[in-house]
Amino acid sequence: MKPDALASMRDSFNREDASFCLSLALIFCLSFFCTLTRTPPSKNDAESDFPSDFVPAATPIVAVTPPTPAKVEEVVDPPKTPATPRTTEKVRKALQPILFSLPDEKSSAPLHCGPKKAPSGALSAKTMHDVDALRAAIEARKGGWSAAVAAEAEAQLDDFSLARWVVGQLPAPPAEAFEQAMKWRVANKVGELYAELHPLARQQMGATARQHVVQQHFYGGVGGLARDGTPFLVERLGTADFGGYARQGNVLELMKQAYIAHLETHNRAVRVASASQGRFAMGLVVIDTKGVGASLLFNLALVKFAAKVGLANFPEGTDEVFVVNAPGIVARAFGVIAPLLPEDTRKKVKILSVANTRAALERMIDPSEIPAFLGGEKPDAELAYPAVAPMPRTPVDLS
Repeated sequence: MKPDALASMRDSFNREDASFCLSLALIFCLSFFCTLTRTPPSKNDAESDFPSDFVPAATPIVAVTPPTPAKVEEVVDPPKTPATPRTTEKVRKALQPILFSLPDEKSSAPLHCGPKKAPSGALSAKTMHDVDALRAAIEARKGGWSAAVAAEAEAQLDDFSLARWVVGQLPAPPAEAFEQAMKWRVANKVGELYAELHPLARQQMGATARQHVVQQHFYGGVGGLARDGTPFLVERLGTADFGGYARQGNVLELMKQAYIAHLETHNRAVRVASASQGRFAMGLVVIDTKGVGASLLFNLALVKFAAKVGLANFPEGTDEVFVVNAPGIVARAFGVIAPLLPEDTRKKVKILSVANTRAALERMIDPSEIPAFLGGEKPDAELAYPAVAPMPRTPVDLS
């Protein structure tokens, strides 16, 4: 399509049409996080007719079963235990090397979380059965892996980390998905990206051109800790310059790498939070839609990449998704799509208007942990949160 034809098509949208299309784009963004929060479908869910267009394609989990099946008790995982200030402080201390310290030469190495065994009762009998089966399947497979892939796998053999591969929805059976993800981590140098593009690394004097561009223009970051001691992500979709990313291939590739580092930061944080509290901890996602425009609608390459890569390689990590500062049309669009989504997905997505955003966030997050741009008390400079400035029109040199 010629540029002038595309411009004409854009101009032909009235405000309501454009808003509704933008809302659908936002719902597409949500689908990645929503799918990660799903519990495994029942047999009836797996055989239902709901279209796959509204969430990233994913197949039902096929549990790895030992040669001699054991009787499995069908119980759900224990509910969350409310955190006390002491618990939260303990988690903060545990997360110090992940979120609050400048990465060092060891930060790119695979992260081990101990102890390897979860406390008694922290995971249900069924989850523990599936975790043990997955661990056995991994041990049987890893003989043919490279040393680097085996090292990535070894770092994630603790109960809580493996549980993320058996309680969420994956694009393949758990053992297969795990192997593919470990190989992907090595091929894409995930640990190195985490260390290079960590929020604190990007603000240091002498930062590279790559680090500077991510710091100035990327749209995601770790907001802080929720009241229960688990980390939360913030994604500023409304201020991200998706059109600017797309104008230059090298910038778009860098933003994809920044998103991998962003997810790895969250993945490490929830794993450490689980180990430090002795419970299966997940995080929150806050999606800020303030200022969202046509740049998102017409440039979905990064969003599609996030959905594909995140679902396949970063298992169960989010508990709830808050869409904040949302115009009314977003809620109406979600209302149309919601009946087609699994019930547990619908329950975990909260659409919040501008008027309700701050009060809703404060029920989950202390004001001291809410970034200032969301009405909280935390300075935007803390954790070197991305500036999300528009991309320059001139070519960006990343050398």
